[in-house]
Amino acid sequence: MQKNLQLKRIYLGSFIILMIIAGIIASSPIVETDIFWHLAHGKYIIEEHHLPTQDPFTYTAKYWQDVNHEWLSQIIFALIDIHYGLRGLRIARAILVVLTLVTGFIIFYLISRRYDLSFLASALWWILMQPNVSIRPHLFGWLSFLAVVYLLANSTNWSVKKYIVVFVISVIAINLHPTIMIVPILCAIYIVFYVASLILEEIIKKFKKEQTAIQWIVVLKGLINVKPYLIVILISALAYCIQPSGIKLFFYVMATPSVNVGLNNEWLPFIAEDVWHYRPFLLITFFLIMILTLVAAVFSCTSGLKLFPGWAVSIFVLLIAIDARRMTFFVFVALLFSISWISKWVEGKKVLKIDPFLAVIACAIILLGTLMITKRPDIPFFMEKDILPNRFPEKACDFLEKAQLQGNMFNPTTWGGYLSYRLYPQYKVMCDGRWIIAGRDFVIDNIRFINRKTNVEHIADRYQTDYLIQPMIDYAQSYPLNPFNWIMIYNDKASVILLRRKGLKYKENFLRVCEFYNKNPEYLKNAIWPILYNQISKDISPFSIPSILYFCNKGEQNNR
Repeated sequence: MQKNLQLKRIYLGSFIILMIIAGIIASSPIVETDIFWHLAHGKYIIEEHHLPTQDPFTYTAKYWQDVNHEWLSQIIFALIDIHYGLRGLRIARAILVVLTLVTGFIIFYLISRRYDLSFLASALWWILMQPNVSIRPHLFGWLSFLAVVYLLANSTNWSVKKYIVVFVISVIAINLHPTIMIVPILCAIYIVFYVASLILEEIIKKFKKEQTAIQWIVVLKGLINVKPYLIVILISALAYCIQPSGIKLFFYVMATPSVNVGLNNEWLPFIAEDVWHYRPFLLITFFLIMILTLVAAVFSCTSGLKLFPGWAVSIFVLLIAIDARRMTFFVFVALLFSISWISKWVEGKKVLKIDPFLAVIACAIILLGTLMITKRPDIPFFMEKDILPNRFPEKACDFLEKAQLQGNMFNPTTWGGYLSYRLYPQYKVMCDGRWIIAGRDFVIDNIRFINRKTNVEHIADRYQTDYLIQPMIDYAQSYPLNPFNWIMIYNDKASVILLRRKGLKYKENFLRVCEFYNKNPEYLKNAIWPILYNQISKDISPFSIPSILYFCNKGEQNNR
């Protein structure tokens, strides 16, 4: 008894350390790009008191759909930013991650009734969760999804009160993030395969001549066991209609994955080169859970399974996870079933019953391995700055606010959200992370221009570009632009801004920038290429673009 108490304390203590590790990593500086267009939308809704009826942030929105399925999350994030700044968002991210881990651990324990398995499953899940931990609405989606799964996993006694709780969570969650929509799908799959297993048993009995015909009454009585899941499907369908977009939300959610997959292999974890190269342990962990789930499915009974979710649900979510970048909550369901099977398999056996000292060593190894896998090498544990230095055009936005350029901006998709967050309504960006509203052709044009390997002036013509803002690291490695068509008006370690001579607003922008440098001499260093870049090559290079200071001094006004 004393030994069991010691082991319980060891595993609970290890889980607390895991929470601390996760909380610290989740509170790291902001590197994700999408949070900023979420903040821009949230502030728009707060200020205008309604959802946008057309895209207010970009000038290229071609396929605008009146669907904002994350508006409540955006308002919450915007309020945190308004009152507590970006530091508050970092803290909110850490709190949501820790709450998600705690909820997951509780569900793992409810299913397995073992602290060792619950800790191990939580560590594995954190490894798979961490790459997708960002300040985005899906953090609310994970938490609300787990809340409903908890109710389903603990479904021995259903009451009207519990159904009301599921309904309320679903109504709130569908306005936070559509992750919750997977719940009725999993319930439906469970019901279908449960009923199919009952029919299969009846067919086998008839084949073995244990009965003369299929007893359909037995199958119908079996539906009593899945009554809670039928009710959850119905109340979920009702709850999901209580959001501004109505039925359009479902078509939008279904269309988004297909668009994303078609645009970038990064959405396919088993194909994406960067995932294999930078996250090999993530793939190893995923394979481990997949194999574990398949083994559990083969060796578990095919019917009479009271646990949610069943083996069919686990196999389904694994197949979905293979084809989806964000596999976090899909893998959780498979992991849930797997530890349930393991806990039944080890019941009454001496497996996993180890000495407390060995348990401490094993937990320490697991925690150390988890830390090494989930800690990003490019982000320090503790950092005062809320944004990773040179990740976003912070100083360039200061310049743009004061220079007040006119016309069409050409910017990378990764910076569109930050530019809107800092510069709206003064500036409209070309694009942000919402690829679906711009269309596939536009996204390809944008990627080709920003990562140019050849001459891409025709793309600038197509979008009537007046000026370009680009990360310095990308600009330095890209194919040189024509020095007769562009003028460098600003650069720093993070970004570079070029003025296009063929732009419709060239004359006006030229005068504005010259006037800006006359009034703000402290910025003059940003209008000169650093000496390092000037010495790269005497041939044409990205740094062959002339500085606007040369033309301002010569009094040029219009050189189109």
